[in-house]
Amino acid sequence: MKIFISVFTLLLISTLSSQQIPVDADTTANIKSPPENSLQQAGQQTVEKTLLETPVHHGIYGAPVLKSARIGPDGVNSLLAGAQIGWILNKKYVIAFSVNGLASRVKAPPLPRVEGLILIVNYGGLYLSYLRNSNSLIHFEAGSLVGIGQAFYRDEEYKARYNQIDAFIMIEPEIRIMLNVMPGFRMGAGLSYRYTRRVDLLGLSDKNLSGVGANLIFKIGRF
Repeated sequence: MKIFISVFTLLLISTLSSQQIPVDADTTANIKSPPENSLQQAGQQTVEKTLLETPVHHGIYGAPVLKSARIGPDGVNSLLAGAQIGWILNKKYVIAFSVNGLASRVKAPPLPRVEGLILIVNYGGLYLSYLRNSNSLIHFEAGSLVGIGQAFYRDEEYKARYNQIDAFIMIEPEIRIMLNVMPGFRMGAGLSYRYTRRVDLLGLSDKNLSGVGANLIFKIGRF
C-alpha cells in the first residue's frame, strides 16, 4: 500500500511540472510594441510652426497705377499717376513700394502778391495687402499704403516754385477686384480712402488732401 501511494505521488508531481501556463498572443504584442498613437504624437510635437506654409512660393510684379480723387482747396476731381513694385508670398501676401503724384493741374488758392500757381502733390511708402483666391479668374485684394508725402506750389511753366514746401504723413486703405487676364498680366479696379495729417501748406489743410478715390492697376510679373 505504501509503495502504491509513493508511485502515485511521483506521477502527480511529474505531471504538474511538465505543464506550462498559456500566454495570450495579443497580450504579448501589446507589451512588446508601443502604442501607435504615442509615436504619432511624438512626431507631431517636433514639427515647427511658421507663419508661412513651406515651401514658400515667391512672386514679383511691377504695375502702373491710376487714381481719381478730389484734391485741392476747391475739391476738384483730379488724376494721380503712380507705380508699384511688389513681392508676393505664397500667392496671398503682398509687400510692395508705391509712389503717386498729382497729374492734373490744380489751381493753388489765392496767395499774397502771387498769382497763377498750381498745386503739386507727391506721396509714397510701404504697401501691404492680402490676396484671396488669387488663382481664381476674379479675386479680391485688400491692403493699405502707409507713407509720407510733400505738397508745394509752382508756376504752370515749371520755371519757379513758391518758397514753401510742406511734408505730411498719410495712410490709404483700399479694396479692389482683380482679374487674371493672362499668365503674367492682371488688372484691377478698386476704391480707397486717403487720410492725411500734418498738412500745413499756406491755403491748405488735412481735409484738402484727404478723401475717397477710385483706382486702376495693371500688374505685370510672375505670380
